[in-house]
Amino acid sequence: GPSSTPPDNQPPLYKLRLVDGSLVSVPVSLLPTIVRPSISTPSPPAHQHALPVWIGDDKKVTLERNGTRQCGRIRLHNGSWSFIVHNAKYPVDLSNLGLTYQHLLDQQLLLPGWNSNFILAATAAHVSASGLTTSCPDSLVKALAPSFADCAIWNQSYMEELNGLLHLGVFDEISKVEYRRLYSKGVASAIPTMCVLSVKHDAQGRPLHAKSHIVVLGNLEQQSWDKSDVYAPVITQAQADCKNAFCHGVLQKDETIIVCPPPGCPQSKKGSLWKLKKALYGLQRSPLHWFCRIFAAFHAIGLRSCPNAPCIFHGSLTPGAPPIYIGLYADDFVYFSTSDAVEREFECQLVAQGVLVDFMQE
Repeated sequence: GPSSTPPDNQPPLYKLRLVDGSLVSVPVSLLPTIVRPSISTPSPPAHQHALPVWIGDDKKVTLERNGTRQCGRIRLHNGSWSFIVHNAKYPVDLSNLGLTYQHLLDQQLLLPGWNSNFILAATAAHVSASGLTTSCPDSLVKALAPSFADCAIWNQSYMEELNGLLHLGVFDEISKVEYRRLYSKGVASAIPTMCVLSVKHDAQGRPLHAKSHIVVLGNLEQQSWDKSDVYAPVITQAQADCKNAFCHGVLQKDETIIVCPPPGCPQSKKGSLWKLKKALYGLQRSPLHWFCRIFAAFHAIGLRSCPNAPCIFHGSLTPGAPPIYIGLYADDFVYFSTSDAVEREFECQLVAQGVLVDFMQE
């Protein structure tokens, strides 16, 4: 459908979703050259997911069938997906891949590349904000109230955030009895948290994603850190979205931090608290823990940081291939190579390291 209301005397722009999940805007005059009128293509169901960039025609993937992992390639023919192993007589039908791929990922049945030894820690997803009818609520309690018009969308957004933390193993839910036992041994008081709700808009200003972020009220953190204990290098620009980035960072053994669930959390037991295993947004050392985690992931795939700019990484992923350059900015990063194939390979290898990234295509 039209992507926006155009200025006077200008043709309307239409949004087209490409095979890799990216969106492009085109004027109506170009549609006949892109979409063949003889083919009737039904609109995808509302619950169908955009495929990640590593799922495409002739892409290397690993598929588990009958308890056995097989290395093969994804094929796209006449709009239908299939999986084929070298020298196999018949392909495996994946015609409903657009509807089922999230389930396949969650069950570790479909993995990028041919390295069957890694576990895909989590996958990035976003809750659409296109159905919102009111402005962004100012609290989780209000957002999840049954009488609130958009409570279903915000409940889905909050559960996406909470499930992301659970996927990453960010915390263990503990009872007040356990908390008192830890407190008696010198652990600091539980720190309050809150859920920050926001709506991300696209380039035309339309609601795109309904976002929830569980954050710690770091100003109430009792531990005092030196500047050297919290510093993490950054650059001055950012693009690619690294989901729950700070929550990838693992707390050190001497960092025992307990927080209260956000007020209004529908999943936490009454009176329970969260004992953190990984960092949460708002903690003083979250940026540093995240930098150490992504630093290790980049080094694991053969990238090195610049001595005078530690947030700039570069290197060659495969012998003879063009290099790739990455700039890290807080919890986001940009990356570039003269080869599209190298960029796709970088995406697959980073996913294999268990880093939850949404490779957004402009």
